[in-house]
Amino acid sequence: MKKHYFIYLISFFFLQTINAQGTDYLTGLSWPIHFLQNGNDLYIAENTANKIIKVDITAANPTPVTVADGLSGPMRMTLNGNTMYVSSWGGNIFKFDITASLPTTATNVVTGLTNLVGAVLIGNELYVTELNANKIFKIDITANNPTPVDVITTGLDKPAGMVRKGNFLYVSSFSGTNIYRIDHTISKPTAEVFISSTDLVGPTGLTIFGNDIYIADFNGGKYYKSDITAPTPSITPVLSGIGRPNATHFYNNKMYFIDSSAGKVKVIDLATLSTNDNSDLEILKLHPNPSLNAISLKNLDKPENYQLFNSIGKMIREGIINPNEKIDTSNLTSGMYILLLKNSKRIAKFIKE
Repeated sequence: MKKHYFIYLISFFFLQTINAQGTDYLTGLSWPIHFLQNGNDLYIAENTANKIIKVDITAANPTPVTVADGLSGPMRMTLNGNTMYVSSWGGNIFKFDITASLPTTATNVVTGLTNLVGAVLIGNELYVTELNANKIFKIDITANNPTPVDVITTGLDKPAGMVRKGNFLYVSSFSGTNIYRIDHTISKPTAEVFISSTDLVGPTGLTIFGNDIYIADFNGGKYYKSDITAPTPSITPVLSGIGRPNATHFYNNKMYFIDSSAGKVKVIDLATLSTNDNSDLEILKLHPNPSLNAISLKNLDKPENYQLFNSIGKMIREGIINPNEKIDTSNLTSGMYILLLKNSKRIAKFIKE
């Protein structure tokens, strides 16, 4: 059994990591970017087609129907009763009645802004991220002429996707490595860095499913997840090999996910993901390599159980490595070794001189 597992570890370095799985659910879309479900209707924002479509998620052969068009780069959708609000890259907030005859015409709620992305409705207030302005504002949707009111104007770097759980908003930083957390219940909210990982290279869409936050890493071609209840949250890869990931959605024990550049929505059984945990290994960064006396691990922010394998597949050492500690290699014979971190499912190959 150990030999077979080692063969898998070795093959990991000669094959693509975590190739995108799942089956095509919808194809031929124009830069799909976000999901929203209401009843059996799954709404999808098509950014470059400037429209919102929907399909019956229970149908065996779903057929897209245009719900609203003429939107300037729709980014995120949220519902208040039968009224859908849509943020747009063109700087507008639109709304329309989802029960109206299709396709319906959206009306402007707010105009004149730039690069609006995340949109979360809390009561009568719609919170929106304005990416290139590095801020979050809100509007009162019950007002006759809603006026943006700044919520946070400092401490954010290219805020993009945004989701809510309880008292907290979670916001991705499209510039690179951070997921922020914001307590929206206090009078003067501030953004704290909740997750920071150099493995993230442009996170956008966020989804919360149970206690996990799913992160679409747009520039990295991967989907990650993290347990938001963990004392020190870290990210675990879920899927990779995706052109431009943007959003996930969960329904009936399935995960739907977007590849914007391929114009696709794909779907995968959650059971497949849970039984495929070993395929979720990602490359661990260490130095120096080749090594003489010791190796140091990058991005280690909590204790990890590790195993060390030699070139013929024998596990020669196991133990616990803490942040800022080194693994002694001085007594190893020259050759190739593989280090496996069991908790975060990271792996590295190194040479002992």
